[in-house]
Amino acid sequence: MVLGTSLEENSTGFVEAFWNLITFIPSISVCARRLHDVNKSGWWMLLSITIIGIPVVLYWTIKKGDEGANRFGLNECVSESINA
Repeated sequence: MVLGTSLEENSTGFVEAFWNLITFIPSISVCARRLHDVNKSGWWMLLSITIIGIPVVLYWTIKKGDEGANRFGLNECVSESINA
């Protein structure tokens, strides 16, 4: 085994497992922030566990954020363009 690689087809190497672990929490944080931009709770990302919920959550994360403030605060991207 060299740097987490393995000759077995279905085994997960150490490097890959470590990478998945260190990127999992930040990806949850980014998704929650995007959902807050469109005035949705971060808990809505649990909907993506279901097959039907994946397109809905994907749409919300791609959609442009709300103009101005919503219940989660002022949209930072909009406030930066106003101040510039």
